[in-house]
Amino acid sequence: MRIDQFVMSQDVIDRLGDALLLVGLDGSILDANSAALKCYGHSHTDMLALSIRDIEASRGQGDVGIQACEATGNGVPFETQHRRRDGTLFPVRVWSPPSS
Repeated sequence: MRIDQFVMSQDVIDRLGDALLLVGLDGSILDANSAALKCYGHSHTDMLALSIRDIEASRGQGDVGIQACEATGNGVPFETQHRRRDGTLFPVRVWSPPSS
């Protein structure tokens, strides 16, 4: 599924109970719903200025990059940790629709 095929209104995204980040193939954060902003502690503007590498707690662990490629290619979810604005860590489940 290409990014241009995955379109939701901001209202629909905000109504989701779980935090949702839309991340580009280059790792840039393209959008975040209200639950994600609350969870990470960033404003919408600040969140969009970050990349996924800025919030990954497992920097330096090569397996996260491999897992991310697998998730993007095959739709295989994995768990890792992210960092909030205040520095606290929390678990996240990462999933991407399989590429077509």
